[in-house]
Amino acid sequence: KDLLKPLLAIAIPLLPNFLIYWIFNSSDKLMITNILGLEANGVYSIGAKLGMCSQLIYTAFAGGWQFFAFSTMKEKNQVKSNSAVFEYLGAISFATSVFVCALSSLIYKTIFPPVYYSGFVIAPYLFLAPLLLMLFQVACNQFIVIKKTWPNVFILSSGAILNVVLNLVLIPRIGIEGASIATLCGYILTDIIVCIVLIKMKLMVLNARFYIMTLGLAAYYLVWRLIFVDKTVISLVMAMIYTLLIIYLYRSELKLIAGKLKKTKKVQDDQTQEA
Repeated sequence: KDLLKPLLAIAIPLLPNFLIYWIFNSSDKLMITNILGLEANGVYSIGAKLGMCSQLIYTAFAGGWQFFAFSTMKEKNQVKSNSAVFEYLGAISFATSVFVCALSSLIYKTIFPPVYYSGFVIAPYLFLAPLLLMLFQVACNQFIVIKKTWPNVFILSSGAILNVVLNLVLIPRIGIEGASIATLCGYILTDIIVCIVLIKMKLMVLNARFYIMTLGLAAYYLVWRLIFVDKTVISLVMAMIYTLLIIYLYRSELKLIAGKLKKTKKVQDDQTQEA
């Protein structure tokens, strides 16, 4: 009974999140069907298949994240470590997304019938969207730490509202790509708002390199869509350049990881020789 009240205070404000997630996941398909018809919805569904890969990544992450979040929530450097996880996951997500952009055209041309080929354009947007949701969950862990989860609802709601509004505006103009852009923009808005709120509350610290990496991703998506959307080789070269930028920005952490791996391997080799 003593624990029930604080647990309910944390859990009850999170209940509307299920409805908001449904809006994110289903409003685009419903609106495409009503505005463009079932055929367009079918192409959109095929285009979303590649995005399901990142959805599986997000599902696997969510299962292990809770243990890490609760086991570290009382550490003195919790804000720094949670912010670092946010940055590292962002780096991995962004690097993966640019390669999905580069290979999307080739994948859909190889695997799916020609009638569904146009769906390759929306695949990168829908691949990145669940990864942005993953970043949102990492950031929102800070609200659980301070036992105030109600901001989650308002932040997610703002993204869902933007998603629906952009669907109404973009779907009649640019078709199914408008729906995928609307979904991605909704998640981008939620991530921006949660970061601003947490930074002002001194519950998150982001380095300048994260902003550089984010601007680089935005520039890549823009150039890819406007110029190199179906040019696989050039897009791959751009993706490699962007990945090298990320490696350079986080070179100190990579050197540390490499050093630990080298030390571990040396210990294992010594143990093998002794055996």
